Amino acid sequence: MEYPFNGGGGPGYEARFSLRRDAGWIGAAFLLMLALLQTVLTFILLVLGALGVADLWAADEWYGLGSTGFLLAYMVAYALIMGLPGPLTALFTRRKLRPFSPYAEERPLRFSSLLLALLGGLAVCILANFATSYLMAFFGLFGIRQPEMPSYLEPTIPSLLLNILALAVLPGVLEELLFRGYFLRLLRPYGGRFAIVVTAALFGLMHGNILQIPFAFLVGLACGWLALRTGRVWPAMLLHFLNNFMAQVLEYVGLYQTPAASQRTLLIVFCLIGMVGLAAVFLLFARGDPLVQGTVEPAPTLRLGERMGALFSSPALLTAVVIGTLLTLLSVLTTQLGAA
Repeated sequence: MEYPFNGGGGPGYEARFSLRRDAGWIGAAFLLMLALLQTVLTFILLVLGALGVADLWAADEWYGLGSTGFLLAYMVAYALIMGLPGPLTALFTRRKLRPFSPYAEERPLRFSSLLLALLGGLAVCILANFATSYLMAFFGLFGIRQPEMPSYLEPTIPSLLLNILALAVLPGVLEELLFRGYFLRLLRPYGGRFAIVVTAALFGLMHGNILQIPFAFLVGLACGWLALRTGRVWPAMLLHFLNNFMAQVLEYVGLYQTPAASQRTLLIVFCLIGMVGLAAVFLLFARGDPLVQGTVEPAPTLRLGERMGALFSSPALLTAVVIGTLLTLLSVLTTQLGAA
């Protein structure tokens, strides 16, 4: 990595300066995403209301649009929320970042290696589901309730396909583009593990509620690992898509089952995919696959404490983390008041 200047400031000063600058870029993009998250959907609904398409005072939760109409409005809003921060921040800061380009020199990637890695990644996603369930049960002991997650799914194939597009394809592409295409790329020169963990933490915080944060953090670790190990962002997109696709299909199947039968189906599928995924990881290591051998990260020039200090010395990133945390706490408080 090239630093902006040489000399001055003591050992490691250039690397700290560069990391602080890149953290500022990430903080600015994250703040823009949070701002869009709080405003874009509301703006679209106001426009639809002014046009007489939506009823902002409707008794239902879909503002008179129906679940399908609301989902279409949500898709437009989501594409703007997740799609704009990276390119706009790059434009305003005049940074030429190519989120789809390889992280380093592109290495050959065998289909069998990718398939095994994706199965292993799905196993991590399933373990994250179980971990989140236990965590929410623990929170429940202290009266902290999990937020209600909206469902746009209806028992029709067109509704399933639309939900897959909105909740699996778009997140798989756009969220990975921002977090692994931009953020992970900027942090990678300061250490691969460091980049994976920080990016996963921001990815969790982006989800903004106590139910999704731990799950998203673990999924973010899997996506970041896959991206750096393959040297490409699109395998992380594929893993993200497969996880969300699995959730949508299981929810659709559950519409035709009793709650008890739906839980049994969920448990059986999770156990099967989890066992296959763990076997896939074991096979990768057993055959000495290049995907899990050696290291693909550059050796960090700064100690961890120095990297964390430089990271949070960026006012933009620090502000983004504080605001994201406050929004999460507000979500918890709103859930508690709504349940009271």
